[in-house]
Amino acid sequence: MDRKLFKAAMDGHVHILKQCNQLECQSTPTSNTVLHIASLYGRSQCVEHVLSTCTALLKTVNKKGETPLHIAAKKGYADIVVALIECARTQGNDMESGVGVVEEMVRMVNEEKDTALHMAARNGWVKVGELLVREDPEFEYYGNRAGESPLYLAVEGGLRELVFVILDKGSSPAHGGPMGRTALHAAVIRNDKGMTLKILEKKKFLTEIADEDGWTPLHYAAHFNHVKMVRLLLRQEKSAAYTPNKEGKTALHIAASRGHTESMQELVSQCPDCCELVDGRGQNALHVAVENNEAGSVGLMLKNPLFGSLINEKDVNGNTPLHLLATWGCYIRSLIIDPRVDKSAYNAENLTALDIATCTHQFSTLKSLVRRELALAGAKGGLRKRNLEFSLMFVGVAASRVKDFFASARSFAPSIIFIDEIDAIGSKRGGPDIGGV
Repeated sequence: MDRKLFKAAMDGHVHILKQCNQLECQSTPTSNTVLHIASLYGRSQCVEHVLSTCTALLKTVNKKGETPLHIAAKKGYADIVVALIECARTQGNDMESGVGVVEEMVRMVNEEKDTALHMAARNGWVKVGELLVREDPEFEYYGNRAGESPLYLAVEGGLRELVFVILDKGSSPAHGGPMGRTALHAAVIRNDKGMTLKILEKKKFLTEIADEDGWTPLHYAAHFNHVKMVRLLLRQEKSAAYTPNKEGKTALHIAASRGHTESMQELVSQCPDCCELVDGRGQNALHVAVENNEAGSVGLMLKNPLFGSLINEKDVNGNTPLHLLATWGCYIRSLIIDPRVDKSAYNAENLTALDIATCTHQFSTLKSLVRRELALAGAKGGLRKRNLEFSLMFVGVAASRVKDFFASARSFAPSIIFIDEIDAIGSKRGGPDIGGV
C-alpha cells in the first residue's frame, strides 16, 4: 500500500483519500485494505468515504480472514460498525444465496471461525455486540475453532447486558464453550446469579450437560463452594446431584474432597440419598474426605446420621476410611476415636489400619502420631500377615533392605543418611506397644 494512503487512512485525512484513485487495488502485506486500516484506527469519516466509492471492499478479507467488520467489532468502534451495516443494507440480498448482505457480512468468519460478534464478546464491547445481535437474531452463532460461542464468551467475560440481549433477541443462540463446557458452566464458575437465572430460564436443559471430564455445572458449584449456585441448580434439577463425572465422582464427592461443608449440607438436605453413591474406585464421600485429609468434611459426616452407614464401608481394594487414614498418614482424630469405626477390619491385602500404620516404609511425617492414636483407640494388629510382613511390622524394614540402603549410600560417598525415628530400627520386640522403645 502506498505510504501516503496508509498514513491518511490511519490519521483520518479524508482529503488525501479523495485524491487517490482505485482504492480497491491498494493493500498491505497482510492484505489489509484501506477500509481495514480506517476501521482499525477508528476513522469513521474515512470509512464513510471509502464505502461511498468502493463498496466492493465491504466484504474483502485480509490474510486472517477478517473483514472490516471484524476489525471494527474487535476494537469496539460502534459508529464504524453502524456505517458498515448501513452500507451493506443498501446492497439488498446476495444474488446466489438470497440472504441479505447485512446478514451475510455479520455471519462471515475469519480463519479462527470467529464472527464479528465473537470479536465483540471476547473484547468486552457490549454496545457493538448488541448491534450485531439485533441485525441478525436468527443466526445461531456457532462455536469457533476453540469451541467458543459468543454467548459463552459474554458469560465468561461477565458481560451481563450482552448475555441478556443474546438470550432475549436470539432465536436459538449456541451455548457451547471450550472443553465441552456450556454457558451455564461459565455462569456458575463466575458465581453470577443473574446470568445463571437467565440461562436457566431459556436453557434449563444445560443443568444436565457435562463437559469433557464429565463435570456438570453442579460439580463446579461444589468445587468452588458456591453454595447459592448449588441451591439454585438443585432447585432446577435434582438429578444433577446423582450425576457422576468420568471418575465416578458426584458433586458430593467433590465438595467433601475440598472441605466445603456448606455445599455438602446443601446437597444432602435436598438429596439425602446421594450420600450412598460411590465413585469409580468404590469410594464414598467419607473415603475421599479422608484421602484428602479434610477433617472438616469428616467431622460433618460423623455428626450427621445420614452418613452413619458409610463409616465402615469398603472400596474396591477393601479399604475402609480408616485404612486410607493410615495409608496416607492423615491425622483426623475424630475418625480414629469414633466408637462406631471398626478398627479390626481387614482390607483386600489382609491388613488392618494399624498394620498399615506400622509399616514405616509407607509414610513418614505423621506415622508415629497416627500409629499411637490407633493403638490408644484400641486398634489391633492383624493376624493374617506373612513372615515378611511380620518382619516389617516389628523391625521397620527388613535387614536386607537396610544393608542395601547403606551399600547405596556408600557408593555415593561422601553422603549423609537421615534416619527418621530411631525406634524404626531399634524398637522393642514383642511388646504390646508396637514400635515403642
